[in-house]
Amino acid sequence: MDNTVLPQALADQWQAQVQYLQNSVGVPHIDAIIDLSGDTLPCLATLPALSPQAQWSSLFAGLPESALQDQGPVLVRLHNNAWQHQ
Repeated sequence: MDNTVLPQALADQWQAQVQYLQNSVGVPHIDAIIDLSGDTLPCLATLPALSPQAQWSSLFAGLPESALQDQGPVLVRLHNNAWQHQ
């Protein structure tokens, strides 16, 4: 899997589609699953720095794999009206 950053045009298109869908159904947030395996970007380190802080949970919590939570999937709630979440 290629962990390079998305080209800005593709990232902007993806964000516009998410915002359109959120507005269509009246949901102010999205829940995303982020797979941290092979992650070269410090995703877990950046989540607490967001304002407001993003809610997240490791999907390995409570499982034997919980020791690997920094390498497994996390569920993150991102709010459309918070610019740092965009």
